Amino acid sequence: MHRFNRLVRNVSLGFLLLLWVGCSAPTEKHLPAPDILIILADDLGLETLTSYGGSSYMTPNLDQIAREGMLLKHLYSMPLCTPSRVQLLTGKYNDETYRGFGILDTTFKTMPDYLKEAGYHSSIVGKWQLYGNSYQRKLAGQGGSTPPQAGFNYHYVWQMDTLGSRYYHPTITENDLTQTYQNAYGPDLFADKLVGLMQKPADGPQLFFYSMVLTHEPFLPAPEIPGAPDSTRSNPIHFSSMVSAMDREIGKLFRAAKEHPRPIILIFMSDNGTDKQIVSICNGDEVRGGKGLPNERGTHVPGLIWYPDSIPGNSVYEGMIDFTDLIPTLLDAAHKPHNQYDGPGHSFWPGLTGQSPPARDAIYVAYDPKWGPWEAATYAQDKIWKLTRDGSFYHLPTDPEELAPLADSMLDATALERKAYLQTLIANRGYQR
Repeated sequence: MHRFNRLVRNVSLGFLLLLWVGCSAPTEKHLPAPDILIILADDLGLETLTSYGGSSYMTPNLDQIAREGMLLKHLYSMPLCTPSRVQLLTGKYNDETYRGFGILDTTFKTMPDYLKEAGYHSSIVGKWQLYGNSYQRKLAGQGGSTPPQAGFNYHYVWQMDTLGSRYYHPTITENDLTQTYQNAYGPDLFADKLVGLMQKPADGPQLFFYSMVLTHEPFLPAPEIPGAPDSTRSNPIHFSSMVSAMDREIGKLFRAAKEHPRPIILIFMSDNGTDKQIVSICNGDEVRGGKGLPNERGTHVPGLIWYPDSIPGNSVYEGMIDFTDLIPTLLDAAHKPHNQYDGPGHSFWPGLTGQSPPARDAIYVAYDPKWGPWEAATYAQDKIWKLTRDGSFYHLPTDPEELAPLADSMLDATALERKAYLQTLIANRGYQR
Protein backbone atom coordinates (compact mmCIF):
# COMPACT_ATOMS: atom_id res chain seq x y z
CA MET A 1 0.00 0.00 0.00
CA HIS A 2 2.82 2.37 0.89
CA ARG A 3 4.53 1.54 -2.42
CA PHE A 4 1.28 2.35 -4.26
CA ASN A 5 0.91 5.72 -2.46
CA ARG A 6 4.54 6.56 -3.22
CA LEU A 7 3.97 5.72 -6.90
CA VAL A 8 0.88 7.94 -7.07
CA ARG A 9 2.79 10.77 -5.38
CA ASN A 10 5.71 10.46 -7.85
CA VAL A 11 3.38 10.40 -10.87
CA SER A 12 1.56 13.49 -9.53
CA LEU A 13 4.83 15.35 -9.03
CA GLY A 14 5.93 14.41 -12.53
CA PHE A 15 2.67 15.67 -13.98
CA LEU A 16 3.00 18.98 -12.10
CA LEU A 17 6.59 19.35 -13.29
CA LEU A 18 5.52 18.85 -16.92
CA LEU A 19 2.70 21.33 -16.44
CA TRP A 20 5.11 23.90 -14.98
CA VAL A 21 7.59 23.43 -17.83
CA GLY A 22 4.79 23.83 -20.36
CA CYS A 23 3.71 27.11 -18.78
CA SER A 24 7.20 28.53 -18.26
CA ALA A 25 8.68 27.64 -21.65
CA PRO A 26 6.30 29.14 -24.24
CA THR A 27 6.49 28.19 -27.87
CA GLU A 28 7.92 30.75 -30.29
CA LYS A 29 4.50 32.08 -31.27
CA HIS A 30 3.91 33.15 -27.68
CA LEU A 31 7.24 34.99 -27.33
CA PRO A 32 7.23 38.81 -27.32
CA ALA A 33 7.29 40.34 -30.81
CA PRO A 34 10.82 41.59 -31.54
CA ASP A 35 11.69 45.07 -32.71
CA ILE A 36 12.68 45.25 -36.39
CA LEU A 37 15.41 47.37 -37.97
CA ILE A 38 15.42 47.41 -41.78
CA ILE A 39 18.39 49.10 -43.48
CA LEU A 40 17.87 49.68 -47.21
CA ALA A 41 20.95 50.92 -49.07
CA ASP A 42 20.45 52.97 -52.24
CA ASP A 43 22.09 51.73 -55.46
CA LEU A 44 24.41 49.09 -54.03
CA GLY A 45 25.03 45.86 -55.92
CA LEU A 46 26.31 42.73 -54.20
CA GLU A 47 29.65 43.02 -56.05
CA THR A 48 30.54 45.89 -53.70
CA LEU A 49 30.63 43.80 -50.49
CA THR A 50 33.51 41.57 -49.43
CA SER A 51 30.95 39.09 -48.08
CA TYR A 52 30.01 38.37 -51.70
CA GLY A 53 33.55 38.39 -53.08
CA GLY A 54 34.03 42.11 -53.62
CA SER A 55 37.51 43.54 -53.15
CA SER A 56 37.20 47.21 -54.13
CA TYR A 57 35.84 48.63 -50.87
CA MET A 58 36.24 48.27 -47.13
CA THR A 59 33.03 47.48 -45.22
CA PRO A 60 34.11 46.22 -41.78
CA ASN A 61 30.73 46.72 -40.10
CA LEU A 62 28.80 44.88 -42.78
CA ASP A 63 31.45 42.17 -42.68
CA GLN A 64 30.86 41.82 -38.94
CA ILE A 65 27.09 41.58 -39.42
CA ALA A 66 27.71 38.80 -41.96
CA ARG A 67 29.99 36.97 -39.54
CA GLU A 68 27.51 37.22 -36.68
CA GLY A 69 24.37 36.75 -38.79
CA MET A 70 23.14 35.13 -41.98
CA LEU A 71 23.96 36.04 -45.57
CA LEU A 72 21.09 35.91 -48.07
CA LYS A 73 22.70 34.42 -51.15
CA HIS A 74 19.82 34.84 -53.61
CA LEU A 75 17.97 38.08 -52.74
CA TYR A 76 16.36 39.90 -55.66
CA SER A 77 15.09 43.46 -55.85
CA MET A 78 13.55 45.31 -58.74
CA PRO A 79 16.05 47.04 -61.05
CA LEU A 80 15.19 50.59 -59.90
CA CYS A 81 14.44 52.33 -56.61
CA THR A 82 10.71 53.18 -56.77
CA PRO A 83 9.65 49.81 -58.22
CA SER A 84 11.64 48.11 -55.42
CA ARG A 85 10.21 50.29 -52.67
CA VAL A 86 6.63 49.89 -53.88
CA GLN A 87 7.08 46.11 -53.98
CA LEU A 88 8.75 46.04 -50.57
CA LEU A 89 6.14 48.21 -48.85
CA THR A 90 3.05 46.61 -50.42
CA GLY A 91 4.24 43.00 -50.60
CA LYS A 92 2.84 42.78 -54.14
CA TYR A 93 4.30 42.81 -57.63
CA ASN A 94 4.47 45.98 -59.68
CA ASP A 95 1.81 44.86 -62.17
CA GLU A 96 -0.66 45.26 -59.29
CA THR A 97 0.65 48.27 -57.40
CA TYR A 98 3.03 50.41 -59.49
CA ARG A 99 1.59 53.64 -60.91
CA GLY A 100 4.67 55.64 -61.82
CA PHE A 101 8.15 56.62 -60.71
CA GLY A 102 8.21 58.34 -57.34
CA ILE A 103 4.62 57.29 -56.61
CA LEU A 104 3.25 54.99 -53.89
CA ASP A 105 -0.51 54.59 -54.37
CA THR A 106 -2.39 55.37 -51.16
CA THR A 107 -4.98 52.65 -51.75
CA PHE A 108 -2.65 49.76 -50.92
CA LYS A 109 -1.99 48.33 -47.50
CA THR A 110 1.66 48.59 -46.51
CA MET A 111 4.23 46.90 -44.30
CA PRO A 112 3.60 49.40 -41.45
CA ASP A 113 -0.14 48.77 -41.79
CA TYR A 114 0.30 45.00 -41.42
CA LEU A 115 2.67 45.43 -38.51
CA LYS A 116 0.41 47.99 -36.86
CA GLU A 117 -2.21 45.25 -36.60
CA ALA A 118 0.46 43.28 -34.73
CA GLY A 119 0.96 46.17 -32.29
CA TYR A 120 3.95 47.86 -33.94
CA HIS A 121 4.84 51.55 -33.96
CA SER A 122 6.67 52.39 -37.22
CA SER A 123 9.32 55.04 -37.92
CA ILE A 124 11.10 55.86 -41.18
CA VAL A 125 14.33 57.80 -41.49
CA GLY A 126 16.19 58.71 -44.68
CA LYS A 127 14.99 58.72 -48.28
CA TRP A 128 11.25 58.89 -49.05
CA GLN A 129 10.67 59.89 -52.72
CA LEU A 130 7.21 58.25 -52.87
CA TYR A 131 4.96 61.32 -52.79
CA GLY A 132 5.87 62.43 -56.31
CA ASN A 133 6.91 65.82 -57.64
CA SER A 134 4.64 67.74 -60.00
CA TYR A 135 6.13 66.10 -63.11
CA GLN A 136 5.94 62.58 -61.70
CA ARG A 137 2.36 63.15 -60.55
CA LYS A 138 1.42 64.39 -64.02
CA LEU A 139 2.99 61.34 -65.71
CA ALA A 140 1.28 58.93 -63.32
CA GLY A 141 -2.04 60.75 -63.43
CA GLN A 142 -2.19 60.69 -59.64
CA GLY A 143 -0.28 61.59 -56.50
CA GLY A 144 1.72 59.41 -54.19
CA SER A 145 1.82 58.87 -50.44
CA THR A 146 3.25 60.76 -47.53
CA PRO A 147 4.87 58.61 -44.83
CA PRO A 148 1.76 58.86 -42.58
CA GLN A 149 -0.44 57.79 -45.50
CA ALA A 150 1.85 54.78 -45.89
CA GLY A 151 1.32 53.84 -42.24
CA PHE A 152 4.41 55.34 -40.59
CA ASN A 153 3.85 56.95 -37.20
CA TYR A 154 7.02 59.04 -37.38
CA HIS A 155 9.16 60.29 -40.25
CA TYR A 156 12.45 62.16 -40.64
CA VAL A 157 13.01 62.05 -44.38
CA TRP A 158 14.63 63.61 -47.39
CA GLN A 159 12.43 64.36 -50.43
CA MET A 160 8.91 64.06 -49.17
CA ASP A 161 7.43 67.02 -51.10
CA THR A 162 10.64 69.10 -51.32
CA LEU A 163 13.83 68.08 -53.09
CA GLY A 164 16.84 69.90 -51.62
CA SER A 165 20.13 68.14 -50.88
CA ARG A 166 20.44 64.68 -49.36
CA TYR A 167 24.13 65.01 -48.48
CA TYR A 168 25.67 68.35 -47.50
CA HIS A 169 23.31 70.99 -46.06
CA PRO A 170 20.41 68.52 -46.35
CA THR A 171 16.74 69.37 -46.55
CA ILE A 172 14.77 67.09 -44.21
CA THR A 173 11.10 66.81 -43.31
CA GLU A 174 10.34 65.74 -39.73
CA ASN A 175 6.67 64.96 -39.18
CA ASP A 176 5.71 67.44 -41.95
CA LEU A 177 8.04 70.26 -40.80
CA THR A 178 10.70 70.86 -43.48
CA GLN A 179 14.02 72.59 -42.85
CA THR A 180 17.54 72.77 -44.27
CA TYR A 181 20.36 71.86 -41.90
CA GLN A 182 23.35 74.02 -42.69
CA ASN A 183 26.88 72.65 -42.17
CA ALA A 184 25.56 69.12 -41.70
CA TYR A 185 25.93 65.81 -43.55
CA GLY A 186 22.61 64.09 -44.20
CA PRO A 187 23.72 60.48 -43.57
CA ASP A 188 25.12 61.49 -40.15
CA LEU A 189 21.83 63.19 -39.22
CA PHE A 190 19.76 60.20 -40.32
CA ALA A 191 21.84 57.59 -38.49
CA ASP A 192 22.06 59.65 -35.31
CA LYS A 193 18.32 60.31 -35.37
CA LEU A 194 17.58 56.62 -35.71
CA VAL A 195 19.95 55.68 -32.90
CA GLY A 196 18.10 58.20 -30.72
CA LEU A 197 14.76 56.65 -31.64
CA MET A 198 16.05 53.19 -30.79
CA GLN A 199 17.19 54.39 -27.37
CA LYS A 200 13.80 55.83 -26.39
CA PRO A 201 11.60 53.72 -24.09
CA ALA A 202 8.62 52.20 -25.91
CA ASP A 203 5.36 50.59 -24.84
CA GLY A 204 5.38 47.96 -27.56
CA PRO A 205 7.30 46.56 -30.52
CA GLN A 206 8.72 48.94 -33.09
CA LEU A 207 9.66 48.94 -36.76
CA PHE A 208 12.63 51.16 -37.59
CA PHE A 209 13.02 51.63 -41.35
CA TYR A 210 16.30 53.25 -42.39
CA SER A 211 15.99 54.14 -46.07
CA MET A 212 19.56 55.24 -46.75
CA VAL A 213 20.50 58.01 -49.18
CA LEU A 214 23.94 56.44 -49.70
CA THR A 215 25.36 55.38 -52.16
CA HIS A 216 23.19 57.13 -54.76
CA GLU A 217 24.66 59.83 -56.98
CA PRO A 218 25.68 62.66 -56.85
CA PHE A 219 29.00 61.05 -56.03
CA LEU A 220 30.34 63.44 -53.41
CA PRO A 221 33.23 62.73 -51.03
CA ALA A 222 32.47 61.69 -47.47
CA PRO A 223 33.11 64.27 -44.71
CA GLU A 224 36.53 62.86 -43.79
CA ILE A 225 37.87 63.87 -47.23
CA PRO A 226 39.44 67.40 -47.09
CA GLY A 227 37.15 70.01 -48.61
CA ALA A 228 34.24 67.58 -48.85
CA PRO A 229 31.50 69.87 -47.40
CA ASP A 230 32.09 72.35 -50.24
CA SER A 231 31.94 69.69 -52.98
CA THR A 232 29.16 70.11 -55.51
CA ARG A 233 30.39 68.27 -58.61
CA SER A 234 29.58 64.56 -58.84
CA ASN A 235 32.55 62.31 -59.61
CA PRO A 236 32.51 58.48 -59.50
CA ILE A 237 35.97 58.57 -57.93
CA HIS A 238 34.23 59.44 -54.66
CA PHE A 239 32.09 56.27 -54.64
CA SER A 240 34.63 54.43 -52.48
CA SER A 241 34.45 57.03 -49.71
CA MET A 242 30.64 56.94 -49.92
CA VAL A 243 30.68 53.17 -49.37
CA SER A 244 32.90 53.75 -46.32
CA ALA A 245 30.48 56.40 -45.04
CA MET A 246 27.56 54.02 -45.54
CA ASP A 247 29.35 51.29 -43.61
CA ARG A 248 30.19 53.74 -40.82
CA GLU A 249 26.51 54.75 -40.42
CA ILE A 250 25.50 51.08 -40.39
CA GLY A 251 28.08 50.48 -37.69
CA LYS A 252 26.36 53.04 -35.47
CA LEU A 253 23.07 51.20 -35.88
CA PHE A 254 24.62 47.78 -35.36
CA ARG A 255 26.11 48.90 -32.05
CA ALA A 256 22.75 50.38 -31.06
CA ALA A 257 21.05 47.08 -31.96
CA LYS A 258 23.49 45.17 -29.76
CA GLU A 259 22.71 47.50 -26.85
CA HIS A 260 18.97 47.53 -27.51
CA PRO A 261 16.91 46.53 -24.44
CA ARG A 262 14.47 44.40 -26.44
CA PRO A 263 15.12 41.58 -28.92
CA ILE A 264 15.69 43.19 -32.32
CA ILE A 265 16.07 41.82 -35.85
CA LEU A 266 18.46 43.71 -38.12
CA ILE A 267 17.92 43.28 -41.87
CA PHE A 268 20.26 44.88 -44.40
CA MET A 269 19.61 44.92 -48.14
CA SER A 270 19.78 47.18 -51.20
CA ASP A 271 17.06 48.54 -53.47
CA ASN A 272 18.82 47.69 -56.78
CA GLY A 273 22.20 47.30 -58.45
CA THR A 274 25.05 49.78 -58.42
CA ASP A 275 25.05 52.84 -60.67
CA LYS A 276 26.30 52.01 -64.17
CA GLN A 277 29.09 54.57 -63.83
CA ILE A 278 30.76 52.39 -61.18
CA VAL A 279 33.06 49.46 -61.96
CA SER A 280 34.08 47.18 -59.07
CA ILE A 281 36.15 44.03 -58.67
CA CYS A 282 34.29 40.93 -57.49
CA ASN A 283 35.79 37.44 -57.37
CA GLY A 284 38.65 38.73 -59.51
CA ASP A 285 36.45 40.10 -62.31
CA GLU A 286 35.43 43.63 -63.25
CA VAL A 287 31.71 44.18 -62.71
CA ARG A 288 29.93 47.26 -64.01
CA GLY A 289 26.91 48.38 -62.03
CA GLY A 290 23.55 47.36 -63.50
CA LYS A 291 21.09 49.84 -61.99
CA GLY A 292 17.91 49.96 -64.06
CA LEU A 293 18.69 46.73 -65.93
CA PRO A 294 16.45 43.66 -65.45
CA ASN A 295 19.39 41.29 -65.17
CA GLU A 296 21.66 39.88 -62.46
CA ARG A 297 23.69 43.10 -62.20
CA GLY A 298 20.54 45.15 -61.72
CA THR A 299 18.50 42.94 -59.40
CA HIS A 300 20.70 40.47 -57.51
CA VAL A 301 21.39 42.48 -54.35
CA PRO A 302 23.14 41.91 -51.02
CA GLY A 303 21.17 40.88 -47.95
CA LEU A 304 22.16 40.18 -44.34
CA ILE A 305 20.07 39.28 -41.30
CA TRP A 306 21.25 39.47 -37.69
CA TYR A 307 19.07 38.05 -34.94
CA PRO A 308 21.19 36.07 -32.47
CA ASP A 309 18.11 34.83 -30.60
CA SER A 310 17.02 32.62 -33.51
CA ILE A 311 19.42 32.84 -36.48
CA PRO A 312 22.84 31.17 -36.40
CA GLY A 313 25.90 33.31 -37.04
CA ASN A 314 28.27 32.95 -39.99
CA SER A 315 25.57 31.13 -41.95
CA VAL A 316 24.12 31.33 -45.47
CA TYR A 317 20.50 31.13 -46.65
CA GLU A 318 20.38 29.40 -50.03
CA GLY A 319 16.70 29.99 -50.87
CA MET A 320 15.48 32.59 -53.35
CA ILE A 321 13.87 35.74 -51.95
CA ASP A 322 12.18 38.69 -53.60
CA PHE A 323 10.83 41.85 -52.02
CA THR A 324 7.25 40.56 -51.77
CA ASP A 325 8.52 38.06 -49.18
CA LEU A 326 9.40 40.59 -46.47
CA ILE A 327 5.90 41.26 -45.12
CA PRO A 328 4.91 37.61 -44.46
CA THR A 329 8.40 36.95 -43.11
CA LEU A 330 8.19 39.84 -40.63
CA LEU A 331 4.73 38.73 -39.53
CA ASP A 332 6.15 35.27 -38.85
CA ALA A 333 9.06 36.80 -36.94
CA ALA A 334 6.54 38.77 -34.87
CA HIS A 335 4.63 35.51 -34.16
CA LYS A 336 1.53 36.91 -35.87
CA PRO A 337 -0.70 35.16 -38.43
CA HIS A 338 -0.60 36.58 -41.93
CA ASN A 339 -4.10 35.65 -42.99
CA GLN A 340 -4.75 39.35 -43.71
CA TYR A 341 -1.87 39.39 -46.19
CA ASP A 342 -3.18 38.50 -49.66
CA GLY A 343 -0.04 38.98 -51.75
CA PRO A 344 2.22 36.50 -53.55
CA GLY A 345 5.07 36.65 -51.04
CA HIS A 346 6.33 33.63 -49.12
CA SER A 347 7.65 33.78 -45.58
CA PHE A 348 11.27 32.69 -45.45
CA TRP A 349 11.35 32.87 -41.65
CA PRO A 350 11.01 29.09 -41.16
CA GLY A 351 13.94 28.61 -43.53
CA LEU A 352 16.07 31.17 -41.70
CA THR A 353 15.48 29.48 -38.37
CA GLY A 354 15.99 25.95 -39.67
CA GLN A 355 12.36 24.88 -39.27
CA SER A 356 11.80 24.06 -42.95
CA PRO A 357 13.45 24.13 -46.39
CA PRO A 358 13.47 27.41 -48.39
CA ALA A 359 10.00 28.72 -49.19
CA ARG A 360 10.52 29.33 -52.91
CA ASP A 361 12.84 28.29 -55.72
CA ALA A 362 11.90 30.91 -58.34
CA ILE A 363 10.80 34.54 -58.57
CA TYR A 364 8.56 36.58 -60.85
CA VAL A 365 9.30 40.13 -62.05
CA ALA A 366 6.92 42.61 -63.68
CA TYR A 367 9.01 45.70 -64.44
CA ASP A 368 7.83 48.85 -66.20
CA PRO A 369 9.65 51.81 -64.62
CA LYS A 370 7.81 54.48 -66.65
CA TRP A 371 10.88 56.65 -66.14
CA GLY A 372 14.14 57.49 -67.87
CA PRO A 373 15.72 55.32 -70.57
CA TRP A 374 14.84 51.97 -69.02
CA GLU A 375 12.66 49.48 -70.86
CA ALA A 376 9.96 47.25 -69.39
CA ALA A 377 10.49 43.52 -68.82
CA THR A 378 8.41 40.65 -67.46
CA TYR A 379 10.06 37.34 -66.60
CA ALA A 380 10.48 34.48 -64.16
CA GLN A 381 13.75 32.98 -63.04
CA ASP A 382 15.38 30.55 -60.67
CA LYS A 383 19.09 30.24 -59.82
CA ILE A 384 19.86 28.63 -63.19
CA TRP A 385 17.23 29.55 -65.74
CA LYS A 386 15.41 32.71 -66.81
CA LEU A 387 12.35 32.92 -69.07
CA THR A 388 10.98 36.20 -70.42
CA ARG A 389 7.36 36.77 -71.33
CA ASP A 390 8.26 36.77 -75.04
CA GLY A 391 9.71 33.26 -74.68
CA SER A 392 13.45 33.96 -74.52
CA PHE A 393 15.10 31.35 -72.32
CA TYR A 394 18.57 31.81 -70.79
CA HIS A 395 21.06 29.68 -68.88
CA LEU A 396 22.31 32.22 -66.33
CA PRO A 397 25.54 30.53 -65.15
CA THR A 398 26.96 30.58 -68.70
CA ASP A 399 25.07 33.62 -70.03
CA PRO A 400 24.57 36.12 -67.19
CA GLU A 401 24.24 39.02 -69.64
CA GLU A 402 21.43 37.17 -71.46
CA LEU A 403 22.99 37.45 -74.90
CA ALA A 404 22.15 34.00 -76.32
CA PRO A 405 18.58 32.71 -75.82
CA LEU A 406 18.26 28.93 -76.13
CA ALA A 407 15.90 27.19 -78.53
CA ASP A 408 13.88 24.22 -77.28
CA SER A 409 15.90 21.95 -79.56
CA MET A 410 18.97 22.80 -77.45
CA LEU A 411 17.35 21.77 -74.16
CA ASP A 412 17.21 18.44 -72.38
CA ALA A 413 14.13 17.11 -70.60
CA THR A 414 15.06 18.69 -67.27
CA ALA A 415 15.51 22.14 -68.82
CA LEU A 416 12.23 21.84 -70.75
CA GLU A 417 10.44 20.91 -67.54
CA ARG A 418 11.90 23.94 -65.78
CA LYS A 419 10.92 26.20 -68.65
CA ALA A 420 7.33 24.96 -68.40
CA TYR A 421 7.32 25.72 -64.68
CA LEU A 422 8.57 29.28 -65.28
CA GLN A 423 5.91 29.72 -67.97
CA THR A 424 3.27 28.81 -65.39
CA LEU A 425 4.74 31.34 -62.97
CA ILE A 426 4.49 34.10 -65.59
CA ALA A 427 0.92 33.08 -66.51
CA ASN A 428 -0.09 33.23 -62.82
CA ARG A 429 1.70 36.57 -62.31
CA GLY A 430 3.90 35.16 -59.59
CA TYR A 431 1.18 33.63 -57.46
CA GLN A 432 2.23 30.10 -56.56
CA ARG A 433 -0.49 29.17 -54.06
